[in-house]
Amino acid sequence: MTTPRQLFETLNQEYLAVHKTKEDLFWSTYMAFSDDHAGFAKAEQAYKAFISDPARLASVREALATLKKMPDSADKKSLQHGLKGWLALFECNIVDSDEARALMSELIDMESDLFAKRKDLALHHINEAGKREEATLSMLSTNLGTNPDEAARKSSHDALMSLERWVLANGFLDIVRKRNAFARAQGFADYFEYKVRKNEQMSSKELFAVLDDFEARTRAAHERAMQELTKTHGAAATKPWNLRFNISGDITRQFEPYLS
Repeated sequence: MTTPRQLFETLNQEYLAVHKTKEDLFWSTYMAFSDDHAGFAKAEQAYKAFISDPARLASVREALATLKKMPDSADKKSLQHGLKGWLALFECNIVDSDEARALMSELIDMESDLFAKRKDLALHHINEAGKREEATLSMLSTNLGTNPDEAARKSSHDALMSLERWVLANGFLDIVRKRNAFARAQGFADYFEYKVRKNEQMSSKELFAVLDDFEARTRAAHERAMQELTKTHGAAATKPWNLRFNISGDITRQFEPYLS
């Protein structure tokens, strides 16, 4: 019979193995060192299967019940803390129905396909030297926030917008539909409701009550800030390619832009 300690150590080691395999393949394909997208999809499926395994959830619950009967000690307290972490992970990710598990597998394949196609998309902008160059997302974001030339900042914004249009044209809406079907197969209204319930332990209605209250309390101050920005920098100050640059200020821009 497996003891609570043995289960805890086994879960740790198995998770490290399945997660490291997934992450190694993610970064090797993301950085174009490898084109093994099928391998990445398989590793992603193995990872999702691990964190949504009902048998592991049952084992953790059994181990916690066993621990509860044992005499109190520092080791028991530490082990309970660790196993409760595993309990929370499995409860957040368990997929109960066969239909939902099949949809999850399809989702992983669709997301992997989109990720593979994205690797071949080149984005360009105008850098601080005034030269057009191929740019990563972090380069686009940094240029957008720090380049003193408005046309150059707009080139970064346009590149980011082109990525949004590319994603829409290459299957993202199909992924959204599949995500919603996956959520509905588990009794949720849509994927957003599913994620908020699973990750935040609250309903979307409860979440928006918090966000709406925050928006209402900060609205007047935000509007005053936008008015001051326009007064100081002109009517174009709040354009999307100018807003971050104008808000950040000179001191912020004097920091190292990539490691501010």
